[in-house]
Amino acid sequence: MRFSGLVAAFAAVLLGGCWPTVLQPIGASAAPPEALFGTWVGRMGDPDVAPAYLHILASPDGGIDLFMIRTEGSNEIGWSQFHATYGEVAGTQYLTGQGVEAVDSKDIIPAEGKYTLVRIALSGDTLDIYFGSTELFNAAVKSGEMAGDASHDYTGPDLTGSAADIEAFLADGDPKALFPEHFAALHRAPALTAHP
Repeated sequence: MRFSGLVAAFAAVLLGGCWPTVLQPIGASAAPPEALFGTWVGRMGDPDVAPAYLHILASPDGGIDLFMIRTEGSNEIGWSQFHATYGEVAGTQYLTGQGVEAVDSKDIIPAEGKYTLVRIALSGDTLDIYFGSTELFNAAVKSGEMAGDASHDYTGPDLTGSAADIEAFLADGDPKALFPEHFAALHRAPALTAHP
């Protein structure tokens, strides 16, 4: 696929390629805060790449649509689209998402019935995104603490338990340890003003 590294990385996550996946949204009884919506900008993944824009919009179905765009610092322009559900567990914010398409829709086939869970931290005009620990979630499945398939050691497990079971596991754990990988540090983009 011909997209920039950071777009590919984020798309891989929400397509269920590398990090733990779930079968249903987590903590979905919580309504997304209005402050989450808007345009965010910052570095994602590799700190040496140019900043990217993340547009977060309310979806007609009550979910969230995310559009990530990178237009600088590469010979390729990258973009990708995701659909997500906002959730909260024990005061921690999460997005359960799935890729819709990226760069060329025929290159992207969402993982049917699987969603990736990421932790977010929204504070004022800053938004941070954290990926889950493949090692810790695989260990939880292999020990029987969580239901799932951890047969692929180098990727996250497929968590097959109910939303309630997964929420209980998250509530009992340390969210910073379970989701340690700081993928994105974003700040709210300034509002555009029309020229007179």
